[in-house]
Amino acid sequence: IEDETRRLTRQVDNLLDMTRLQSGLRLREDWADMGEIARASAAAIGISAPGRAIEVKIDRALPPLRCDAALLGQVFSNLLENALKFSPPETSVLVTAAALPDAVEVKVADQGAGIAAEDLPLVFDKFFSHAPSVGGKAGAGLGLAIAKGIVEEMGGSIRAISPGAGGKGTEFIVTLPLPKSEEAAA
Repeated sequence: IEDETRRLTRQVDNLLDMTRLQSGLRLREDWADMGEIARASAAAIGISAPGRAIEVKIDRALPPLRCDAALLGQVFSNLLENALKFSPPETSVLVTAAALPDAVEVKVADQGAGIAAEDLPLVFDKFFSHAPSVGGKAGAGLGLAIAKGIVEEMGGSIRAISPGAGGKGTEFIVTLPLPKSEEAAA
């Protein structure tokens, strides 16, 4: 009963988040460390996923960026929950972060069955669910749509890479731009 209550609460929260996205987000931007946000999300999700491993490898030299830290944390939580849901037991989810010349990039990679090539362009669509999870429970198909909406609202991009159904894993990549040098100086 508790598990089902948590699942339904999460679905209602996702519907509310989707409504907020559609009516326009009010970002509360401040300087934040994307690596710390990803680490905190991984720690929080790891607590609710006993017996599952989330391995975090983050470049210690990540530059700070202007973002809404709470919303970015939600992006990573959605990606991590999704990765755990589609990964078999006794596997881990890998989170990596690195600085690019003009952006910061975080990757969340699972070891699930992969996503079929024809489904890959649809994974960020509202209510799209490509396959049942490892536990057999399908979600509402909102987590990735919400993640995409938040990332794009912050001026970034998100994409998925997968070798296809029957392959080994899927990788979600979030890229957020670094501020221009004059903005960073201010």
